[in-house]
Amino acid sequence: MNNKQNNEQSSTKEVLMLRNSLRAALLAVMVVVFVTANTHAQTNASVAVNASAKVMGNLSISKVADVAFGDISATTAGAVALDPKGATSAYVGSAAAAGEVQVTCDAGASVRLTWPTSITLSDGASTPDLLTYTLNVYGYDGNGGQSSSSQLSLSSGYTSVSPTGTTYTLWIGGSLGKLTSQVTGTYNSTNTGGSSASFTVEYN
Repeated sequence: MNNKQNNEQSSTKEVLMLRNSLRAALLAVMVVVFVTANTHAQTNASVAVNASAKVMGNLSISKVADVAFGDISATTAGAVALDPKGATSAYVGSAAAAGEVQVTCDAGASVRLTWPTSITLSDGASTPDLLTYTLNVYGYDGNGGQSSSSQLSLSSGYTSVSPTGTTYTLWIGGSLGKLTSQVTGTYNSTNTGGSSASFTVEYN
């Protein structure tokens, strides 16, 4: 074999090697482009989230009357109890009366009611004497209806009702417990050291 033939064979081998290298490089570039394209396609995915709201009628809550235990003795044989229905109170004064709160909402709507289980009454002294008032709340589907009201209970901090009309009435009584030589004075939730009962309502 002469030098010319050797040179031609070497050139052919070099061309083949160059072709193979170019093919490998091109394949690598194609793989990178494919992977990059797929990655970009994934990061550009989207989804639509819609929103909705149902607008209800005006919702309100108003106080008709405060709770009044009347004039009571400093010492009682049993618990001072004010019946929300106005029937079977014990050891309260002749002027005792249940509190009344009225809710106005859309007819047939479900509403959520909350109130504290107990509050504090204070005589307002510089070092106040206190009474713990535990609430007992009844409800009536409509306006008034004290004697026909039914007891309500809190579950997870609230109770739900669905008035058939636009009005729902709450009647509020409860207990001061049994008194033993309680310091005399006028005890009130608004005096220093006292706390008022906050009733709230919202649509479910």
